[in-house]
Amino acid sequence: MTPARLFRFEKWYFDFTLPTGEVVFFFLAKTRILGRKDFRLSLTVASPRDVPIRRSMIIRESPAKAPSSSPPPLFPGFQEKPCPPESEIPVRMSGDDLSVDLVFVRHPETRAAARPMVIPRGRRRIRWEPIHARSVVRGSIRTGGRTWNADGYDGYIDRLVSDIFPLFTPVRTLYWGRLHHPKGSLVYAVIPRLRPAALLTWDSAGGRLEFDTVEVVERGKRVSPILGLAFPPAYTLRAAGPAGSVRLDVENAATAVETGFIANEDLRSGLENRALSFLARNPRGIKFFSRGRVRIENKGRAVEIEDARFFSEFVRFS
Repeated sequence: MTPARLFRFEKWYFDFTLPTGEVVFFFLAKTRILGRKDFRLSLTVASPRDVPIRRSMIIRESPAKAPSSSPPPLFPGFQEKPCPPESEIPVRMSGDDLSVDLVFVRHPETRAAARPMVIPRGRRRIRWEPIHARSVVRGSIRTGGRTWNADGYDGYIDRLVSDIFPLFTPVRTLYWGRLHHPKGSLVYAVIPRLRPAALLTWDSAGGRLEFDTVEVVERGKRVSPILGLAFPPAYTLRAAGPAGSVRLDVENAATAVETGFIANEDLRSGLENRALSFLARNPRGIKFFSRGRVRIENKGRAVEIEDARFFSEFVRFS
């Protein structure tokens, strides 16, 4: 097997927030690792009050091609090329007691990032980009006899592509978050080491800011008893450039989901589970219902948000 075919991973992440405070998020992930291929949808409904609801569905790819007059299909197959520019992205699939029928439309005050975040390692790289910093979402998700409807709610999409074998990933720690507020939308992904990388965007009616250098200052330390993962209960992000600056004080107010990224779904043995965990550097992450204080300076004007509610994540690779 040639090195180019050892590993490729592509993941599309989607979420939307309900008026009740619940966050419905799911990802479509396509993995090729040491000859093993996996394509699945994994969905979680995270609640500030109840335990998360989780579902996973293996996707069987169809050899049929869409008519040339149809838009490029994201699903059930991914394209090994840059992300599509569409402002409207539908997600429709069903099976295994799970039905998704949603349309994500880019919010009129946002646009695609000018540059993705790229982390190189030799000739290979990790590429991450927010596709919709903010979406307007309509449709529904059904599973387990329950239905969650989206009626113009705030949503979000990002995409990750990597051909770096996970055992050799240069990433150790990741901070991610997305904030939707009437004054604007903020998205960030920050990797402080081994090879620092970052992308932070702010979109509003008053304009756009984008930064590729972001400082992180942690405030305190806690340990997850479930994952054995040390994480900051609070931290501050700072970014500045010629056009303006952003400061975000983050408080991880409540845990939404704690998980190891190599779950035991559909794996044939505990040995395989441990082997894949080792090969992927045992990534563990916690998603949070967070609160933040934001100050943005853009073209001489300041915007302040005192108590912004948003969704965030902290990930650590061993």
